[in-house]
Amino acid sequence: MTRSQSSVAEPSTPVSVPAPLAHFAGREVELAAVREALTAGDIPQAVIIIGIGGVGKTALVAQLAAQFAGDFPGGVLWADLPTVGGDPLPVLGAWARLCGRDVSALHDPQARAR
Repeated sequence: MTRSQSSVAEPSTPVSVPAPLAHFAGREVELAAVREALTAGDIPQAVIIIGIGGVGKTALVAQLAAQFAGDFPGGVLWADLPTVGGDPLPVLGAWARLCGRDVSALHDPQARAR
């Protein structure tokens, strides 16, 4: 077994979400709307949440991810790009490891995303 093989976890359902928020109230309508948008139809969906800074977009999505992570059999992956300086490569590498893949030899985002 090579070093790269030993550092890669066996594939499992990848779940990488923040811990549930201690205090979160009053956004049940928004949580339901986003969940409905994510689960509508047979094709995986993407949802974009926009708004000015400080209105709770991240808190809403973190709460949704923590509450419903078990409802998505393919897993739930979370990224906070500002914490990695906006560089997607560490995020893609971490997600790949969660899925049992080693993409450390790929040095551009396009190749890692395949």
